[in-house]
Amino acid sequence: MIIKKHLSKQEIEEIVKKIENLGYRRVKEKHEALLHRFDSSDGIIKIYKKLKKEDDYSIIITGSSDFEKRIYGYLFEGKKLDKTDREFELVIGVDESGVSSYDNFIVSGVSYRIFDLVDSKKIPQNRLRSYFSDVFINSEFLGVFKFHIGIVEYIRKKGYTIGDIVNAVSKALVQLFENIGISVKVRVDGDKPAKVESDPNIEYLGKGGELKDRNVAAAGVISTYLRRATNLNPRSQPP
Repeated sequence: MIIKKHLSKQEIEEIVKKIENLGYRRVKEKHEALLHRFDSSDGIIKIYKKLKKEDDYSIIITGSSDFEKRIYGYLFEGKKLDKTDREFELVIGVDESGVSSYDNFIVSGVSYRIFDLVDSKKIPQNRLRSYFSDVFINSEFLGVFKFHIGIVEYIRKKGYTIGDIVNAVSKALVQLFENIGISVKVRVDGDKPAKVESDPNIEYLGKGGELKDRNVAAAGVISTYLRRATNLNPRSQPP
């Protein structure tokens, strides 16, 4: 994290124009001192004003070390940078929820590289709702696949597993973005099903993928929240 303090109002106005020229997504956030927040796939830029001072502002740059150095150089050292400075590649995390015989089965794909590393299964529903809103509003991409238990049972009778469903969703996401000219890498929570062929665009992270990749953590939040909210078993209510 890089912090630049004691900036003037004029300096901030010039900096905001430079950030806007990059095309970064402007995000609204409820914080009295936070004037601006800009998100990219690699990091966040926040601009704060000291509430008790007329002309005292700070900038916080958070993200990958490469992002922090490039943005600092662009904003404060006169280095060139534009929206095509880096080849665009989307990273999508995939996670599922609802493998029991009475729930809807949810598979989500999310691109949100700066999300918190959290285990959605351990988060109470009231807190999970807040995480859910964050992912829904601020993620670069979000896709949800909901399978009713009847479809899941039919798929199982045909000899396919839950892992096969997740793999099919992952392959569909890769194909979706390839069809519109975007390079994509999919990272999946859990182990690769034994009968599934390896795909260079799909990586299985093994057990605990939500704590290994931020995109997967975001996908876990979406799947878990929606599965709990649509739980079909009256005896198994969300915590």
